[in-house]
Amino acid sequence: MRPGPGVASLEERLLSKIQKHENGCWEWRGHNENGYGRIQTLGQRDVVHRAAYALWVEPIPEGFQANDCASRLAGGNGFARSI
Repeated sequence: MRPGPGVASLEERLLSKIQKHENGCWEWRGHNENGYGRIQTLGQRDVVHRAAYALWVEPIPEGFQANDCASRLAGGNGFARSI
């Protein structure tokens, strides 16, 4: 689903809230709940690392999880998948 005129895409919204560090970390600077970045996607709140993984890597298959690699940073550019 494409956003209407004047509405930012999910990618634009994600990138506008990410601070990229020299060490390669991407720090989420947007809404945060309990240490996890949150973003509204298709009318539902989602954690940023799941939304980013599904957008930039691949859809998350049934039974898999997208985990943020940095335990204390909300979001990031590294992901691990596990069953």
